[in-house]
Amino acid sequence: MRKFLLFLAASFLLADAPAAATRTLSDMDGTAVNLPVQVAKIADLWAASNHVVLALGGAPRLVATTQSVRDNAWFAKLYPPIAAMPASKGNNALSPEELVALDADLVIVSGKPAAEQYRKDGFLAMNLSFKDYDTMKRSFLLTGEILGGEAEQKARELVALLEQNLNLVKSRTDALPPDKRPRVMHILGGADLYKADGTGTIIDEWIRAAGGTNAIEAQGNMIEISAEQIAAANPDIIITGGNDTAALIARIKADAAFAGTAAVASGRVYGNPKGAFDWARYSAESVLMPLWAARTVHPEMFADIDLGAATREFYAKFFDYNLTEAEIKSIFEALPPPK
Repeated sequence: MRKFLLFLAASFLLADAPAAATRTLSDMDGTAVNLPVQVAKIADLWAASNHVVLALGGAPRLVATTQSVRDNAWFAKLYPPIAAMPASKGNNALSPEELVALDADLVIVSGKPAAEQYRKDGFLAMNLSFKDYDTMKRSFLLTGEILGGEAEQKARELVALLEQNLNLVKSRTDALPPDKRPRVMHILGGADLYKADGTGTIIDEWIRAAGGTNAIEAQGNMIEISAEQIAAANPDIIITGGNDTAALIARIKADAAFAGTAAVASGRVYGNPKGAFDWARYSAESVLMPLWAARTVHPEMFADIDLGAATREFYAKFFDYNLTEAEIKSIFEALPPPK
């Protein structure tokens, strides 16, 4: 009944409003959605998508976000209004009543089921989720189309930068034989160190591009692993995501399950960077991850790459923000901006 009343209320409002020009775009599932020519208000309920919208210059159109984005100090540094914005506790988690109050033109979600549910509740909704670099590029370009104008060109530039970085790294690593490809384990990070990323993921793609082999052979993200599996995998390199990676690295080295691995024995335990979003996963900043990964997995092959300069250029171009050396250091250590 609640859904029906919400839908009925929206129908009455539309009936009284003058006809507006629309355009049709298909989301990542191929579902056609009729959007206003100008999408002025976006409830972005997928954390990673907020970061892409920010990079394409569309943050002023956000009317709702997720709690993880709202609480990210780097995102608030780049776009201060986010800190006071309505936010869902997780992805795809605002109620229909909350969305009605926000009067959003579009709800962005991750996953087909969430998009279908919001459509049933009477909202325009699009699934922009992706799982690998190819679908990431499609989602970037689609976000540019949704925003329109200069955002479309910025989306093309973001895709071009990803391709440029991947091609640079692969041009040096593609010929490496298996015995020259270290086994890399990527851990989610946070309170639970026993979740790692397997094959069929963006993480697996940048590990292979950087000249490594994924130590986790199972498919999927955030796979629960045991102490026995860690010992059997015996990674040469461990990389952790999460916040304050120096503290996480110390925990990994002190954990009995990791202590016997080649990575801990050789000191090759690292934390991946995190700015307004984790570089390893689904963000605009992840276009920089192939460069960082290559420098980390094969430092001797990529000594000429200036990661600080690449990060500074990215932030200036896509966030219109000039990073200091101290701020770059904080990003590389997954820390909030220095005060």
